[in-house]
Amino acid sequence: MATSFWLDEPYTPRGPLEGRASADLVILGGGVTGVAAAYHLASRGCRVALIERQTVAGGATGRNAGFLLAGVATCYSVAVKSHGREQARTLWSVSRDNHRLIREWVDREAIDCLYARRGSYTLALSEQEYTEHVRSAKALAEDGFRVELLEAPAAARLFPGSGVRGGLFNPDDGEIHPVRFVRGLAQAAERRGARIFEGSPVSGIERSPGSVLVKTPTGTLEASMLLLAANAWTPLLHPFFAGAIVGMRGQMLATEPCPRPVIPAPVYADFGFEYFRQLPDGRILAGGGRRAALDQELTYAEVPSGPVQASIESFLRSCFPGTERLRITHRWAGIMGFSCDELPSVGPVPGSVNVYVAAGYHGHGLGYAVLAAKAAGQMMLDGRTDVPLELFSPRRHQAE
Repeated sequence: MATSFWLDEPYTPRGPLEGRASADLVILGGGVTGVAAAYHLASRGCRVALIERQTVAGGATGRNAGFLLAGVATCYSVAVKSHGREQARTLWSVSRDNHRLIREWVDREAIDCLYARRGSYTLALSEQEYTEHVRSAKALAEDGFRVELLEAPAAARLFPGSGVRGGLFNPDDGEIHPVRFVRGLAQAAERRGARIFEGSPVSGIERSPGSVLVKTPTGTLEASMLLLAANAWTPLLHPFFAGAIVGMRGQMLATEPCPRPVIPAPVYADFGFEYFRQLPDGRILAGGGRRAALDQELTYAEVPSGPVQASIESFLRSCFPGTERLRITHRWAGIMGFSCDELPSVGPVPGSVNVYVAAGYHGHGLGYAVLAAKAAGQMMLDGRTDVPLELFSPRRHQAE
């Protein structure tokens, strides 16, 4: 079946936008970013409205692995090479603060979303990858982050039969049921006065210095300010992001419950191209496989494909003995917003005085989106934010 495991639960969507409506601020996108922004802004007394084309958490938010990991998809040493030491340190710090904020909101609103902090493992499949992990462990420790280097014997004890060379254990990482978290937060936002419209695809946006008018097939909404929180769909809503953010398909599968624990905590492997998680009921979630058909995954088609699904399944069976006979119960795909430089865009859109963005997380939305949403809200209401997001500024995409 093509339904995400997370979305395979009873749900009654809210009604669409109908007629004419107004708000102080309108958010486009009902994923983790948009809902987190609605919650933050409504908590501050803002008249906020959120418009979602399908259902809340129905896009990439409801189709990922639910990992709360520090940093970006690549390991710390590679991030240092790509972005510099100071910026890599900032990326890990911001994602750590994002995790802390998620936990705070889960506790405050008593959201039942399987939140846990068991840490995560980053496993090396080759000597080259393990060398990067050794470098990462040293640099992370120097920069104040908790990490444990796993040499081959320790990795073999934790993952017998996997053949991994070694890896890292990141004790502060966590995991969550992403749909229950975001839909629970949406209800909390509504309790604070936010209005949420589902089943309302945007058919047009009229912008002027003092207002924005969002059009849908059944209604219009006028507001003073606009937040673009549609991740991969952002370029379809604003031409500035054409080429800066693109849609990239991510695919996953879920098994029936495994009778014994085989994955002690969320796992990243092969430089982040493969990832796994075992739920409390024993089910195993596996994702990745993109190397099997890279040229086909640059798409907006939310449909699982044979080559990638076969690759995910094969990798799971080979790395985790005991999973060979588990029946696959769910196969699905979701569209992630990949950015041209691996980093999200958060802040005012160049050329606009009342349009802001928080999008393009490069597959790590749960690692940054909640804090990014709060920061965007602070910038919209206060003109500034206390979150160090200078390297996420959309201005970096302007042609020189």
